Amino acid sequence: MTVLNSNNPILVENVRGEVVESFHRGSFCVVDERGDVLWSEGDIQQVSFPRSALKYFQHIPFLLSGGFDALGFTDKELAIMCASHNGEEMHVDAVDIVLHRISLNSDYLKWPTATHPEKGLRGFGESQSRTELYAQQLQRQTRRFFGILRT
Repeated sequence: MTVLNSNNPILVENVRGEVVESFHRGSFCVVDERGDVLWSEGDIQQVSFPRSALKYFQHIPFLLSGGFDALGFTDKELAIMCASHNGEEMHVDAVDIVLHRISLNSDYLKWPTATHPEKGLRGFGESQSRTELYAQQLQRQTRRFFGILRT
């Protein structure tokens, strides 16, 4: 098992004009239903922590099962399920729609013990708006919460 392999191939180059601004090395593999490797590049045994890179894949079972369509979700709701976001009002609104469609509300999101989306920050001498609290919490939770909750 390789912990770090800087010899992995360059998979992506970000180009500005004619200058390569940055590049990203990596590895990947495509497998069939038995797990046999059909195509790979780089060290596919390398240990990694993909985090947000997998959020799109986490929603495939939800989409393929028909759950997405059965609940009447739109591309906008799919985007919030898979997106990195800052909890701006449009994001909060989209999250509220998703929660409503699965018969839940923001109480089902895990809030820090000192905060609540309607009551604000308690114990620190200031109050935060619903949007500010959502910005802190939704970024961490929505992409994994929605796709897993109803599958």
